[in-house]
Amino acid sequence: MANFSLTAQTSIPEGFIGPLCRAEYEQLHARTDKPDLLAEVDAEANEQIEFERTDEREATQAAREVWAPIQPPYIDAHFSTWTLSSAVSLNQLYLGGKMPPPPTASWGRRLQRDFTADDYEEEMDYMRARAEAEIKYEVGELSPIRYAVHVQVASTYSESLMVSSLAEDYYCIAGYVSWCDLSDPSLSDHLQRLNADPLLVGLRYDVSDLTDGDFLLDSMIDSNFGAIEHMGLPFDLVVGPHQLRHACHLAYRHPRLKFVLNHCGLPLEYTASRTGNNLVLSNWRADLEFISRYPNVFCKVTGASGRVSDSTSSDDPWAPASVLTHAVSCFGPDRCLFGSGWPVCRLLGPQQTGWPEQGTLAMTREKGEVPGEVAAKRARGSVPLSVLNVWEAARLVEYAMGEAGYGAIEDKNKVFSTNAQSIYSLTIRPYGSCPRQAH
Repeated sequence: MANFSLTAQTSIPEGFIGPLCRAEYEQLHARTDKPDLLAEVDAEANEQIEFERTDEREATQAAREVWAPIQPPYIDAHFSTWTLSSAVSLNQLYLGGKMPPPPTASWGRRLQRDFTADDYEEEMDYMRARAEAEIKYEVGELSPIRYAVHVQVASTYSESLMVSSLAEDYYCIAGYVSWCDLSDPSLSDHLQRLNADPLLVGLRYDVSDLTDGDFLLDSMIDSNFGAIEHMGLPFDLVVGPHQLRHACHLAYRHPRLKFVLNHCGLPLEYTASRTGNNLVLSNWRADLEFISRYPNVFCKVTGASGRVSDSTSSDDPWAPASVLTHAVSCFGPDRCLFGSGWPVCRLLGPQQTGWPEQGTLAMTREKGEVPGEVAAKRARGSVPLSVLNVWEAARLVEYAMGEAGYGAIEDKNKVFSTNAQSIYSLTIRPYGSCPRQAH
């Protein structure tokens, strides 16, 4: 009986041909409706492809209409506006803001006027025409600035409210860096209210006017930096060359806080009001190299760095070109971000940057001798060429990067675009709105 069962289980039924693959099964058991099914599947696939193409065309067209770039956009991480005229309506910008140069400073006469968002948009239009012309004639690689981060001017929270409302009308404003009072014991409460605004991307407090940096070492100041670190907001460091070592202490104490060193630690407003004898170049160079060793410190390379001087030449170590080159060499393209420093950069003329070719090009542009300059002049409007405008500031930083050995287009994309997006947590969206990402 056992043998019979074993034989029955191991016997192979007649006609059994073993396991079939899918192709063999379909060949033996062909479906009469399969051609219709395949045609239906193909039709659905074609319809989906056409739908995606239509969506892509519509999205591309919408992006072009609102001037939203498909490639990573170039960002100006440092520009400011202020209005000194009482005739300007409140919906334009904060009135009576602190002007960077004191009213009595002769070196700041160029800045003793209104600088509005309309003026900055003219600068952007000129840069777009200038950059597109150079790319067309293959004489340059810089893309135009598409978005910008507004940096505080007045030491008041009301300015932040005005800039936030201004961004609703000016799509180029990607976000703003607000003033905060580091000496305020209740700063954390103010930060909670400020942080509710999605356009807030950073905080700032100017200590460069103080005679020393001991202010940064105070226990209450350190506690406020701890509150800023807890909120995850970057902090723009506005220090003079004599305070860089004190800033190193902050970077060490708060390793999770992103510090953005403004103007390479040599703001034009600081150096313009001091003679060269009061500045020690070797100390600044060494201290900048020292602070660059902290991975949570970034450097904002701007056209408002260095020293204003009528005698600035290519051999002047305080010239903006030399200062920017040293900064890029210390921090590298991964931790540098471009800022025009507009309108403070207008304190400089193209011939005062320490890059002789920049002054020569400025004169030839006036005569229309540069390729594409005729078209660029139509878009220039009231943008002056006798001072450092946004376009010239970008060209100056590009030159400094090349001098430091970082002239590749990949490095330029980092300094002019992706670093600012990463440091300030910007999310580029259509229609120019760039609120901070949720943490």
